[in-house]
Amino acid sequence: IRPGDVPGSMDAKEMVMAALQFLSRESIANSPDLESLPLIRPLQELADLERRTFHKHGKWTLDTRFKEKVLRLEQVFVSSPHSWKWLKREFL
Repeated sequence: IRPGDVPGSMDAKEMVMAALQFLSRESIANSPDLESLPLIRPLQELADLERRTFHKHGKWTLDTRFKEKVLRLEQVFVSSPHSWKWLKREFL
């Protein structure tokens, strides 16, 4: 993700958390040009996103076609802020 694509109100950690949330959501579009979501699933549904461990979901492999579809998903992710879910920060 290019630095210019990151919203000014988010730091790197928040961007990673948003990406994990995005990749573990149910499919947002049925298109042959986009990979079906979710690509990852949490092993445990913990309230704290930072403490979740994710595993691969589905039978995808890292071939060229898959990488092209994931690149298109990245474009959807950074261009569609209406679907972002703001998560409350918890301080220890």
